[in-house]
Amino acid sequence: MKLPGLRQHVIEKSSKVEASLLWVRSGRALPRHRHQGLELTLVLGGEFHDQRGDFRKGDISVADETLDHRPIAGAHGPCICFLVLFAPIAFAGSPFRLVGDILGI
Repeated sequence: MKLPGLRQHVIEKSSKVEASLLWVRSGRALPRHRHQGLELTLVLGGEFHDQRGDFRKGDISVADETLDHRPIAGAHGPCICFLVLFAPIAFAGSPFRLVGDILGI
């Protein structure tokens, strides 16, 4: 994923799983998306929030097919996470919002 204020380093990728490190600029919202399978996110530094609440350093977020969300990095520094995806994500919401998310506005 190539977006302003977001860096991703894929550690391992196969047909069944993808593991990566994610750095998200403070205050940056990720595009609204839904999950087509399980995603595990370990917060290594900083924090993020979505409609389920706040996730801080050491917290693990578990997302599955029932979740449609737009995570936002906290205001006090970048959010650094270790992600494991067991299925791809799918962008959700209006095309206009997606363009804004891609541009970081």
